[in-house]
Amino acid sequence: MYITLSTYSFHKGVSLIEVLVSLLIVAVGTLGVAKLQMNNLRDSQYSHYRSQATALAQDLFSRMRGNATVLNDYLVNFNIASTPKDCYQNLCTETEIALWDLYEWRQSLQQNMPTGSDAVLNHVVVDNYYEVTLSWSERNIWDDNTSTPPECGKGLLCISYQARF
Repeated sequence: MYITLSTYSFHKGVSLIEVLVSLLIVAVGTLGVAKLQMNNLRDSQYSHYRSQATALAQDLFSRMRGNATVLNDYLVNFNIASTPKDCYQNLCTETEIALWDLYEWRQSLQQNMPTGSDAVLNHVVVDNYYEVTLSWSERNIWDDNTSTPPECGKGLLCISYQARF
């Protein structure tokens, strides 16, 4: 009985080990792509909130510049939550306009930033500028034990903007 070499020397198909290795490589690659996508979504959200914070700060400073004779009223009334007189429908004094500006600005802050966002307005007398600091909750942004800005708590992101009048 003769056995031909061609019958035993060539394998047809792939072995189970080759399939499992290929499957492992594809799974690791897919997990890597999924992680990249999640990071991209997180960074995109962070960028969106930072852009919103910049626009809100510019809006507040524009309102303050437009009513510059009563800048102190913006500081004194910054955290008042009551609904002021509607200055679109009624004639208002400069102080009432400041209250209305702050009310509208707070509404915009609540609509455009995540829940729990806050802002602080300060007047730095020595250098004569106004500073608004906006803070919002940014999930897992400081969880890698990097330095946290001193005015913020864990998990909060704060950005300060300054303007001179």
